[in-house]
Amino acid sequence: MEPGAHWEGLVDSVYLNTDPETLLEVGTGSCVSVENTRGFGDTVVWNPHETLQPSCWKDFVCVESAQIAKPVVLRPGEEWLGEVNISIFDC
Repeated sequence: MEPGAHWEGLVDSVYLNTDPETLLEVGTGSCVSVENTRGFGDTVVWNPHETLQPSCWKDFVCVESAQIAKPVVLRPGEEWLGEVNISIFDC
């Protein structure tokens, strides 16, 4: 994901091979860190515009860890582990 990305309106984007940590400035003086610590290499950013009351999506965004560029394929009996750390702090 490009540094300083800014979204206005509806968003539904997939970013492949992203840095392990995504920082979001939420406009209140706080930041949210989404850190892919195990198993994830991609990031999805979206807002649930069709599931919220009109105009609520303007104040809402989801940042999710994903593994899209290199899908995980498991054979019977195999396991996969994904781990994400989320923290909030003053920017």
